Amino acid sequence: MSADDTDQRRLTRNGVLLRPGIVQPAWLPGSRAIAFVERIGRFEQQISTINTDGTGYRRFATGYAPAWSPDGRKVGFVVARHSDAQIYVANADGTAPLKLTPSSVNLLPTWSPDGTQIAFLANRNGDLALWVMRADGSDQHRLAVAAGDLSQLPVFSWQPK
Repeated sequence: MSADDTDQRRLTRNGVLLRPGIVQPAWLPGSRAIAFVERIGRFEQQISTINTDGTGYRRFATGYAPAWSPDGRKVGFVVARHSDAQIYVANADGTAPLKLTPSSVNLLPTWSPDGTQIAFLANRNGDLALWVMRADGSDQHRLAVAAGDLSQLPVFSWQPK
């Protein structure tokens, strides 16, 4: 829809964006496409993409919290299984997914403005903290212990240059 509330269009079949369980929209940089999360069954979440004209709907990956790299070539996301939540990065078309984080709870991947690093929250050894790593998963280190716990996730963002 336009900023003035005109040009509204349905993006998904059968009003899927309006149903409960559709969350976390993320614009693909420099594009007219959106990634979003759909609930599939009781515990599984699926990242899907669609063009803003309503065409090109496809399921992308099992997971949630899609975060596009600034150049739109990669997407980070979280895959949760049992008590584990891992951060993955894949190509923009969903190919070549790569697990970046070790077993623990790793959440909310957020790319640096230059696309070279990813910040995220992790609960390792019982401490919820803000971590950062290179975009390939190397050089993971804790920046600061976060206030709160997994029931009250802190908000963070990169400072633009």
